[in-house]
Amino acid sequence: MKLSRIQKMLFFMIGAILVGALFGSFIAAAVGGLSFAVVPALGDVDYSSAIKEKRETLAGIKAEMRGIINTAEAENRDFTDEEDKNYQDLEKRHDQLTKNIDRLEKAERDLGGKAGKEKRKQEQTSAEERKEKIEAAFRSYLRGGMSALSSEQREFLEEQRALNTGTDAEGGFTVPEGFSNTLEQAMLSFGGIMSVAQILDTNTGNDIQYPTMNDTANKGAILGENTDAGASVDPTFDAVTLKAFTYSSKPVIISNQLLQDNAVNLDQVISNMLVTRVMRAFAEHAATGAGASTPQGVTVGSAKGADAAVDGITYDNLVDLYHSVDANYRKNAVWMFNDNTLKAIKKLKDGQQRPIFQESMRDGEPSTILGKAFVVNNDMPDIAASAKSVAFGDFSKYLIRRVRGYSVKRLTERYADQNSTGFLLFVRMDGRLLDAGTNPIKHLLHAAA
Repeated sequence: MKLSRIQKMLFFMIGAILVGALFGSFIAAAVGGLSFAVVPALGDVDYSSAIKEKRETLAGIKAEMRGIINTAEAENRDFTDEEDKNYQDLEKRHDQLTKNIDRLEKAERDLGGKAGKEKRKQEQTSAEERKEKIEAAFRSYLRGGMSALSSEQREFLEEQRALNTGTDAEGGFTVPEGFSNTLEQAMLSFGGIMSVAQILDTNTGNDIQYPTMNDTANKGAILGENTDAGASVDPTFDAVTLKAFTYSSKPVIISNQLLQDNAVNLDQVISNMLVTRVMRAFAEHAATGAGASTPQGVTVGSAKGADAAVDGITYDNLVDLYHSVDANYRKNAVWMFNDNTLKAIKKLKDGQQRPIFQESMRDGEPSTILGKAFVVNNDMPDIAASAKSVAFGDFSKYLIRRVRGYSVKRLTERYADQNSTGFLLFVRMDGRLLDAGTNPIKHLLHAAA
């Protein structure tokens, strides 16, 4: 039977629709001047889950095959007819499943990868948009308080709230991620101990028991034939308790004229002022804090490495301090002292009248003292009677604990008569030296008189 042109078109279209329905893909069909299409949903296929499921099945098949072999070997015989049939069936399933996995992995690389990248790109864009909205809402809050927020911004900030009592009246909010990053960068740029210590960020402020171990009393030995290995000394285990002391910036007062000036980078202005105040307090404690009601300072937690005169430092003093630290810790060791002490050290010369301070000759390379870099920390004590003016060692063993979720409070009424607004930053931190008895950091102690 000869079909007309219209009948051919109809058969072709119906066939295309049926194929599209069966395979769930987009088929572009052009008939004369007509066209239609269905887009394939490649991004909906979870290749990873399918591969994982099939690999688990494959592992089960392999276990069954091993079981048949082990049973026959244990009885020192060949396969029975039933075992042989089961093994061949399992072998076929194994080979077929392996091919399926190979196809899925190829599809994941060729198709799923593209779809996955597009999906991740969309998710990233969505996350960035959300982040921008939250930070814009927070900036509005800084400038004008809750009354300055739109209904949408209120919803965003509502999610970020971290009130002490759970009521709106407190007005304290956990700052958005971008502002938190700005605060943390400002802390690092403050210098001193923050630039060389190990920093541990936690989500809660509970006490943390940080374990330490000292096994330096043990060492291996050559063992003769038929000789007992001998006993070893038990390692010394201990733990350092990291707390979370609450630091307050005290009110930072900013004029309302400045707050209303949109041209000002308010986030940076406020964060620098708040962080500087907090870090002035913490940096002092990290250098000389007693460790009970404050963080433990480096000069308190470290051991004495060398002595010095009451009013000065010599080249020999620094050499003694250098070699008082175990060679393993000297690999990553740095010096730490204040600027006045650096001035004194720059004047020191070795036995051949060469300055021990070596100015860096290349960009990016630090100046050194006895071949080691140094950190200027003006919270370290001056050279004086009974002072610990210089510390040397591996400062990654000084652990700073920060609790995430910095809280900012906006004080409006308190400074209304000044036409100003106050801001308070609360940060919880602690600092401790991780020393199991091997003294990774040591200090120079000046005579009492």
